[in-house]
Amino acid sequence: MKLEIDRQPNYAILRIREPYLNFTVGPELRSVIQQITGEGLTNLILDMREVSSADSSGLSAFVAANRICRDQGGALVLVGINTQIEKIISLARLEDVLQTASNLDDALSDLERQSEEQPNPAATERAERFQFP
Repeated sequence: MKLEIDRQPNYAILRIREPYLNFTVGPELRSVIQQITGEGLTNLILDMREVSSADSSGLSAFVAANRICRDQGGALVLVGINTQIEKIISLARLEDVLQTASNLDDALSDLERQSEEQPNPAATERAERFQFP
């Protein structure tokens, strides 16, 4: 899978450089997301500007990534999705589950707003383990 990862202190941007998210790419994407969230980066932005189509495996990877991020107190934002992928998300009735943004600035604003509203429990737990009496 062709992918660029830009890790920042509070989030990561995954730039997907594949035209199709299908049965071969979807599981790889899910694996990468599990690795990144395992490193403590639970706010993820999937830059989808180069993705032209997704099948059920790609859609499944989005849903799994969203669950992984939320379970760890973070969020997932899909950026730059085209009308075909919007239709797939709508047909699957996932428009209320998957968060989208038209550009990276909007996605970053969404993540910032969400982090202010809800603290990251994984980060809080790690901080509590290292507190001194």
